[in-house]
Amino acid sequence: MKNLKINLINLCLSLFILTLIIPPVHAASVLQAFKGSTEKGVYKTQFAEFDFAKSATKQPDIKTVEGKLYSRVLLKPDGKNNLEIFRSYQNTLKKAGFIILHSATPKKSNPKSLIKKLFNDNGLSKRRYRKTGAQVSSSDLDRLRLFGDYYLSAVKQTEKSTLFAVVVLSRERNLYLIDELTAASMEQDTVKLNLDVMKNSIAESGKIAVYDIYFETDSAKITGKSRHALKTIADYLKQDNSNYYTRSD
Repeated sequence: MKNLKINLINLCLSLFILTLIIPPVHAASVLQAFKGSTEKGVYKTQFAEFDFAKSATKQPDIKTVEGKLYSRVLLKPDGKNNLEIFRSYQNTLKKAGFIILHSATPKKSNPKSLIKKLFNDNGLSKRRYRKTGAQVSSSDLDRLRLFGDYYLSAVKQTEKSTLFAVVVLSRERNLYLIDELTAASMEQDTVKLNLDVMKNSIAESGKIAVYDIYFETDSAKITGKSRHALKTIADYLKQDNSNYYTRSD
């Protein structure tokens, strides 16, 4: 019995030590850190606008999506260079069913200006990363924004959501960043488009912004969720003989 108690104590101590040395796997994360990396900090928000490069050209199209953002700043392991980590994430994303939207390296297309613009648009400097390792400083974020020289964006469509992933590697301080966004509309039916709303808005300002038109990802095909808004617009146009134009932002 004494030996059994000792063995149980040893088992409990072993499990406790393992919880200290094994880094946690974040439930919000699709992409794991490159093996041997050190996580510095995490930033999460339930709803954000997020810009990313969506085409393979040297001057890529920029697209904005909205949804739940999960971001991490990491330190790459000693002895590993940016190209090796970049190729690893390319292969990992492809194997996980992602479509690579844009990939840029210093030799191929030098994405410094692209990264700087996207980070400015995405408000990187305003993010407050929760410390999980060494503190993520404003200087670290500047090193990512100003000295990023590898950029990778990808997308994956699932039955329930659309997932976007962006990886940026800096040539300074061994830093890299992973942004993951789950695209989702804000809570539905909180403000329902109807004839009265349309009439009042157009009467007051001469225009109305409609947010209830939904498209399939990277497609001009409208989904069935848009039926109510389209019917409301059609009903309004039947009652009004004025001329209107539409704009997509």
